[in-house]
Amino acid sequence: MQRTGAVLWREVSTGAWVVGMSEDTPATSTDPALGSEGDSNQLPGEDTLVERGVDDPLDEGVAPPERPRPASAHFGETAWEEARGETLDQRVAQEEPEVWEVDPTPPANREELRAGRLVEDDDAVDAGGTDGFAVDAGVSGGAASAEEAAVHVIEEDYVVDTVDDDLTDEVR
Repeated sequence: MQRTGAVLWREVSTGAWVVGMSEDTPATSTDPALGSEGDSNQLPGEDTLVERGVDDPLDEGVAPPERPRPASAHFGETAWEEARGETLDQRVAQEEPEVWEVDPTPPANREELRAGRLVEDDDAVDAGGTDGFAVDAGVSGGAASAEEAAVHVIEEDYVVDTVDDDLTDEVR
């Protein structure tokens, strides 16, 4: 029977249950004059397992690695570059293409040039054609009906060559 932020204990002299707030530790001072919660995210020096020769861990400091600046570093990271300014040509040279601009390649295990969802070609019907024409509307949901699975895409120049050969054979 505990509440959030509250401590429940039984008073020995009266036997009654008492609900009260826990006491603040010095590291979590809620004094509004401090403007923060104190050093609640820092372990006290005596609680750390590393002995580095300084009493206060905040006195130790940080030494940056001594290595040359990488060649891929961007312009404007040093004070000299920031004061000099960057030209438009330098900014354009740093641009990288968006991911969506690259055409995705189909997976290697995918069937070769399978037709997707077939829909009626409105232009062919409006022009007085038959309803035997359809357009590929793309793969829908990954599953195809039996009719759609039977349709395969054939390169256009192959169709023209095949038709010409068939007509030539019939004429002879």
